Amino acid sequence: MLNIHNKNNPCDIIIKACDHIKKNSEILDLACGNGHNGRFLLELGHNLTFIDRDTSYLSNLKNVEIITTDLENNDKWPLGKRQFDAVLVINYLYRPIFKNILNSVKSGGYLIYETFAIGNEIYGKPSNPNFLLDIDELKMVEKYDFEIIKYNHGLVENPKPAIKQSIIARKK
Repeated sequence: MLNIHNKNNPCDIIIKACDHIKKNSEILDLACGNGHNGRFLLELGHNLTFIDRDTSYLSNLKNVEIITTDLENNDKWPLGKRQFDAVLVINYLYRPIFKNILNSVKSGGYLIYETFAIGNEIYGKPSNPNFLLDIDELKMVEKYDFEIIKYNHGLVENPKPAIKQSIIARKK
């Protein structure tokens, strides 16, 4: 339900993931907000699908797929069985769709996920545990046939101090 984005530059985890993502990949930017992370990848030549409940920020984009839907109030996963070379989720957590997110990654593809975690309460919002990852929660992707390439849980300074958890994981 929470989706807060730095409005200008891509997140550090996106830049780090670029070393792994092949050229011209099909990428899903889930809960994309203003789309700044996906726009960065689009400029690198990737094919983007953006999904969010408010896609008005994306109206000027060409040659992309834009899906407008409320992921939390939709009885059916809007992507069906579609899979992508990379799925990125930044500053968003809605646990009931987590398995759908993992199933959207092709074999050999990447999950790039970063959001707020337990401990963020001292830095402000989000502070509701429903929107904070538990310690090592993202590591559970290993149970779904993912290999963790990079993982972090702790204080980040940019764009403002927060406790976040991030992962780059490759689906076997």
